[in-house]
Amino acid sequence: MTEKKTAVAHDLVMRSFRDRDSAERAFTAITKRDIAAGQVSVLLTVTARAWLFPKAIAGTDVGVKPREATADHTPFGVAAASAALLYPDLGLLVAGPMTSALPGRTPGVASGGLVAVLMEAGVGETRAKTFAIDLRDGAVLLAVQPLTEPDATYFATEWLPLRLR
Repeated sequence: MTEKKTAVAHDLVMRSFRDRDSAERAFTAITKRDIAAGQVSVLLTVTARAWLFPKAIAGTDVGVKPREATADHTPFGVAAASAALLYPDLGLLVAGPMTSALPGRTPGVASGGLVAVLMEAGVGETRAKTFAIDLRDGAVLLAVQPLTEPDATYFATEWLPLRLR
């Protein structure tokens, strides 16, 4: 019997991934749990996207006019390659539901750096500092809102213990 999806949302789960393969596997694992690809937020820097998806941005104004897909057309690749540049001064690209949760492009928030942006989106200070360092180092940050208790349990046991992120 399949777990019925309900309107009861659990806490947002976020984790950073230091390479494309890890992020791709995590993204695929999310979608295999019947969570739509469009419900997964992807955060990365302009530099990280250029390094991870060089074919996706060739000949484009990175973050302003992204191409619609990468050479392999995977759901993760499409999401990451089409992320919008929300904070030009920070080089932060975002795709998915977090685009509406992040604060506007106000100078006050952006001047506080990645930590301030993540905290304004509801990430605790300690985790925001860790994620900001990871993003600066080229990691991809994935965020998902589990809708069922089994999904919440899965992410709590499969994602968080790996690096306490």
